[in-house]
Amino acid sequence: MMFKILVLQALYGLSDEQAEFQIMDRRTLGRFLGLLDGAGKTSQRNRQTDTDATNRRKYSMRLICEAKLRLANAPYAIEHAIKDLTIYCRSISQNNGQYELDFEAATAAIRAHEEGLLIRVEAEETVISDGTKMLIASQISSHAINMPMNVLWVDASEEPFAAILAPETLGKREDKQAISTKRYRC
Repeated sequence: MMFKILVLQALYGLSDEQAEFQIMDRRTLGRFLGLLDGAGKTSQRNRQTDTDATNRRKYSMRLICEAKLRLANAPYAIEHAIKDLTIYCRSISQNNGQYELDFEAATAAIRAHEEGLLIRVEAEETVISDGTKMLIASQISSHAINMPMNVLWVDASEEPFAAILAPETLGKREDKQAISTKRYRC
């Protein structure tokens, strides 16, 4: 049943709470999941729904991705991109030259670094993570000089920007970016 719920959520773009409401509200979905019998009466499997949603939240993944972009005008691009991102963010704060962006379902950190900028995105769902990364990259690219066509995101650790600044990771990352136009997922 959990797989069917995940399919419904992906198909209709529903959160856990929205999926629960739609399942309880629509008889066709209840029958599809086996919660209702043909006459519309509640089946014994109904009690399992709450447990499945709770387990899913408990075991959900946290995606942490980072990217480093080489830009000639990184401070300018960041400053203007942040202004453009204010309409999408719940809050934006700045601390020691690093911007912290709080979207409703994701957080991001952006800061200038040597000849470029560093970006970090954290989210619990892949769709949210990918959307946040695309939004930030598009806003930066509208103000950047020599913005690369593809942004290579790498898996990150709990320590902010540690993975992206590690010498061995950075060398491999730049080699892949230079020879490939494929989209790499973190």
